[in-house]
Amino acid sequence: MVTISQQLESLHGALRALCVVQISPPAEDSAEAIYRAQMLECIAHRDIVRIVRALQTIQTDVRLREFEENYLAHLSRVYSDLGDLLDDNSAFSWLLVNSVEMERLRPVFIANVAALFAELLAAAGLRGHYSRARRSSPESACLVVSELAAELDAWLRRQPKVREESITDWLLYQLTERASWIKYYQFPRHEEARESGADWEWWLISDRESFGMRVQAKNLCGHDDSYPQIAYANRHGLQIEKLIEAARRFNVLPLYALYYTSPTSPTVRCHDPSDDAGPYAVFLTDAILVHQKYVLKGRQRITSAQLLADSCPLACLFCCAAEARDNAAPFVGKVFEFIRRYFAAAANVVPGLHEQPPPYVEALLQATEDEVPTWISTEFGERLRNVSAVLTFDLRTPSR
Repeated sequence: MVTISQQLESLHGALRALCVVQISPPAEDSAEAIYRAQMLECIAHRDIVRIVRALQTIQTDVRLREFEENYLAHLSRVYSDLGDLLDDNSAFSWLLVNSVEMERLRPVFIANVAALFAELLAAAGLRGHYSRARRSSPESACLVVSELAAELDAWLRRQPKVREESITDWLLYQLTERASWIKYYQFPRHEEARESGADWEWWLISDRESFGMRVQAKNLCGHDDSYPQIAYANRHGLQIEKLIEAARRFNVLPLYALYYTSPTSPTVRCHDPSDDAGPYAVFLTDAILVHQKYVLKGRQRITSAQLLADSCPLACLFCCAAEARDNAAPFVGKVFEFIRRYFAAAANVVPGLHEQPPPYVEALLQATEDEVPTWISTEFGERLRNVSAVLTFDLRTPSR
């Protein structure tokens, strides 16, 4: 008899296959290469439905039937005949595919399956048994972030007023737990917000370039009016203005990370809410745009829906980066283009791109898992005086 653990392993593999297709389109534009990618995706969808149906007989604590109905409804918009898609004996030879809908809905499939996977792990008590992702790749970044977003969404539903500092600490720690190629170093909390109010500095590292962001977190749950959060000020001035000033000084992109959950999918820049995508929980928006649109105009009521409408889910930063026009571009370059496409205030000049990461990021990348580079805060104290943590995504090609 196949156990829940074995079914979850299979579901995880199918989810990874979807991420591979999304992030790694065919290197060649030949009909054969495109066909192979489509077949990989067909098999993944068929496996997901088969696993969900099998789990319905042994796992009753998760809404599997509701998931199946929603998933099949989305699949029917992509494939001409669900019978052929789900037939174990089908070779998919005559299956008609709506390529436009496939591209548009694939991030939705990934988000929904990642949410289901996280819920199943929690219900089976197996979350801590999963090994860390050791291969750095765009598709594994998509997978890790999607799964964490689903878990965070469940937490926010139970405890909507949890402080953003607690959420951020959990998020950064869990990222390093799920992937060995993600690292972070936390600085003393009392330094935070003294000048810039940045929660953390975040670097994406590839073989050719690096991309830096400075991120301030806000939990939108439980707030009817978010203006006091966005226009927060202390004796050093407006937090958002200090964030933008520091980001401009050090050539990184100033962002807000918005924590939010809702029974329905919110309207965002890169998704149609009618797609009913899985929970995202973490949304990124341009701090410069927020400052121009809301803070400079003075006191006004700001709803969560308004802020989210100018945001993109964190998972989309990785799962949707394949939308970049140049499929041969390095992954960080695709993320850069994604930001240029969806963040209005950064449309002309997007800060944050560097040929080499700064020295303290290099030091963190070279440190072993057991080595805590405590000297970083002393050596680079002036540069990191107002940063509470440095997070790195090492997406470089592993050396052989």
